[in-house]
Amino acid sequence: MLDKYKRLEGETFEEYEYRICQMNARTGELETWNDVVDVVNEAWGTNYTECKVRKDWNAFQKMLPAYQKQCADGEEMLEEIKEERRALERERVKFRDERNEVSRILRTHARIESLKDMVKECAQEFAPIPCRFVPDDTLRRESQTVVAMVSDLHAGLKAENCLNTYDESILQARMSAYFRALYRINEVHAPEECVVVLCGDLINGVLRTANRLENNQNVIRQTIFVSDLLSQFISSLAGVFPAVRVYGTPGNHGRVFQSKDEAVDGENFDVLVMYILEAKLKEFENVHVKTQNLDETFGVFHCYGRDYVFAHGEKENLDTAATKFAMILGHKPTAILLGHRHSNGFSTSYDCKVVQSGTGAGTDRYAIDHRLHNAPEQMAFLCGENGIICYYDISLNK
Repeated sequence: MLDKYKRLEGETFEEYEYRICQMNARTGELETWNDVVDVVNEAWGTNYTECKVRKDWNAFQKMLPAYQKQCADGEEMLEEIKEERRALERERVKFRDERNEVSRILRTHARIESLKDMVKECAQEFAPIPCRFVPDDTLRRESQTVVAMVSDLHAGLKAENCLNTYDESILQARMSAYFRALYRINEVHAPEECVVVLCGDLINGVLRTANRLENNQNVIRQTIFVSDLLSQFISSLAGVFPAVRVYGTPGNHGRVFQSKDEAVDGENFDVLVMYILEAKLKEFENVHVKTQNLDETFGVFHCYGRDYVFAHGEKENLDTAATKFAMILGHKPTAILLGHRHSNGFSTSYDCKVVQSGTGAGTDRYAIDHRLHNAPEQMAFLCGENGIICYYDISLNK
């Protein structure tokens, strides 16, 4: 007998009979049912007829689909049970997490209540402490000076756009608003002096072709107009403050030559404005116009033993200005005053204050083309023996 027809260990008669019949159904090696039953009888020592084996096989074939279906249903039922167990486990975990969260909240509330009780007990043990903070009228009694920065007026510019309207009459109105703001500062602080710092770009000039198109005055008329306007502004301040000092530095718009390469520091219409102001205001005993600076591009004024540097700002980087001026002066200034960027602002760099003043003109064609905008504004601040006391961010749209 071939090995494949031999009984397997532990194999039942029915299992053997089914295996042999199934094998023959696949291979057809045993030609008749008599051949099949001979193999079965030889393996088991039985004396069955071919009829029995054939009927058994047919019965197997009929019962197999039902058995397979029953097994499949059982598998599905088993999978459902497993899924229900997994869902139950998830709910158990959620319940445990919620229970832990509730416990945490209760513990937190308990600690808070405990702290409250401790604070109440401590408060009852100590007698009230009298207030030792004494009001100080330093702002009124300390020697103070108000510094009024005037930058980027761009006199001669005529702007008519979606964000701004500007000409000589509007500039006059804005400078009047600036004067009123300084008048109110005097009413609050009563400073002993006002320092006016002209930070350049007083006229619009001919720096760019767009400036020529927007100008409604030539540079000479721009210079005369802004000089007359500033002399009125400063003389009005002289009627409010006990003393007025005036300093100035040129900007880039006041250059005599349009080309930056051809321009020479000091050859600037903003410088001419300072000399005109000196001549116009010479009769005012409490007004002192300072036309001499350390350099054509920046200057320094002193206030209560402290140095304040001023420049237009086109040559300065806000992050490095403090260190560079410290190297030039040999010591760190208290503050650096700049214009040029058309926006008010203040910051601290290496324990040095950097103060920016805005523009009197507002938004022009150049700003719109570069998607820039800032409302007309100027910066003023109050300083004393310890440096800058407070800032005034002054809007000119009033």
